[in-house]
Amino acid sequence: MNIIVSPYGKPTFYCRPDSTLIRALDEYYIPDQVERIAASPVMYIKTLRAGKAVAHRFAERYIDSFGFGILLHPTLKREVFTDEAERPFIENSLDYTSIIPLLSFPESELAFHTHKFETSLNYKNPFGELHLPTYEEIMEKISTISRYCSLRIGDFITIELTPGIKISHQPGEEFPPRLIGKVDEKEIFNFVIK
Repeated sequence: MNIIVSPYGKPTFYCRPDSTLIRALDEYYIPDQVERIAASPVMYIKTLRAGKAVAHRFAERYIDSFGFGILLHPTLKREVFTDEAERPFIENSLDYTSIIPLLSFPESELAFHTHKFETSLNYKNPFGELHLPTYEEIMEKISTISRYCSLRIGDFITIELTPGIKISHQPGEEFPPRLIGKVDEKEIFNFVIK
């Protein structure tokens, strides 16, 4: 199973290992080797079947379901890995940084955008408006990704909906930062970063 990430505003993609996947958590402890954390809300597509070089017009046949979550983007401290080119590979492999909740919706609802996804940090919205991809954009992403890497049953294609927002806990603050996500007013994640 792959976790394929389509960064916000970019035509590229990269893969995260499945060890980054977590369905729910109460607390995320920043590892000692990490300097800071950013967060990006995502829409995910779960694949129904395996395929390679999927044509745009057939891409919908590969969708099982979709839903929403959030990706954490750690930045390593400089003394850990000094080779700048290698740092992203390590940063995107840290455990439990792909929060993909179990709540999902059938492919048949994908074109209608009937579900409202909201995210907040400390009960405020620093993310701004979430830019949901159109149905055609999703089909194009599936087609593009499958040209370069094979899709497998149960892969998650995650599409970032905003640029990453830096998450920080300032000295003297009473409470650690809390990230909350809701779909149609139903809470899908709620955790603190320590």
